[in-house]
Amino acid sequence: MSWIQLLIACLIFSRRTQPLAAADLIGLWLLALRDYDVFHLLDYLALGVGVAAYLALEASSNPGWRRHRLEVLRYGVAIALMWSSLEKFAHPEWFDPLVDEKPFLTLGMPREAFIPMAGVAEFTMGFGLL
Repeated sequence: MSWIQLLIACLIFSRRTQPLAAADLIGLWLLALRDYDVFHLLDYLALGVGVAAYLALEASSNPGWRRHRLEVLRYGVAIALMWSSLEKFAHPEWFDPLVDEKPFLTLGMPREAFIPMAGVAEFTMGFGLL
């Protein structure tokens, strides 16, 4: 798996290979489906598709297509942020191990207050990108 990630990183430096990197990103997400549930990968779907679309549009020789590359990336990041914020409301217990390991992240607040507040902040940042 790490070799695929290294390959993708190498492919993004040339416009000629950026579409391959985009396809590999989508393939990597599809490969992750065998180990993880779709629900856990939905935020990565939006982000992965956004980055893959950016790479494909960046490599395009058509200026009409290229001008939309940052827009698509922005929407992908926004949707990924908003979806991952919803996890904080639907499954706040998923963040208990993180808060247990790094209690300073809550800034001294009780976790029952901090996790929903973090979800609101994350959703707001994603919504602001739209």
